[in-house]
Amino acid sequence: VNHEFDHEGPAAAIRALATIGDDQAAKPLMEILHETTNPEIKLAAIETLGSLGSPIAVPTLQAVARSDDWRIRAKSMTALADIGDPHCLDVLSKSLNDREWWVRHNAAEGLAHVRGGLDRLYDALVGEDRLAADAAAEALADSGELAAARQRETSGNAHIRDRQLLTYMGADR
Repeated sequence: VNHEFDHEGPAAAIRALATIGDDQAAKPLMEILHETTNPEIKLAAIETLGSLGSPIAVPTLQAVARSDDWRIRAKSMTALADIGDPHCLDVLSKSLNDREWWVRHNAAEGLAHVRGGLDRLYDALVGEDRLAADAAAEALADSGELAAARQRETSGNAHIRDRQLLTYMGADR
């Protein structure tokens, strides 16, 4: 995987594994992820691991989520969310504080789809990090939570979290 070659061919071959959907590809992909230095091949492997949805990839994806390359961190957030393992909640939550917008965005979107993640988004909404709160608010709106909060508010059944979200969204938008 570190030979001199055009990375487009191997990256396309790796992504083709997602279409095939063979869960046995997860271990070789994790090995590729550890061995390659080519970021395009890393991105393809991360994307494919997420598409395959194999929980055995979670520790590897959590490790690459600490990469210096923001693209790899961002793609890792999406892959972890695609797998949907609640063990990913801590990594996704911490990534709401990443310095790069795409990482925060993908982490928030991931939290909206992983069981238990909405609680983390609401926590970020009222936290001290304004950028994390913005990402959380966007993900909550995209997931339907904002519309549901408005509906509960209109019917007189709003929860504290509903009011927090409505206040946050009303204050900035």
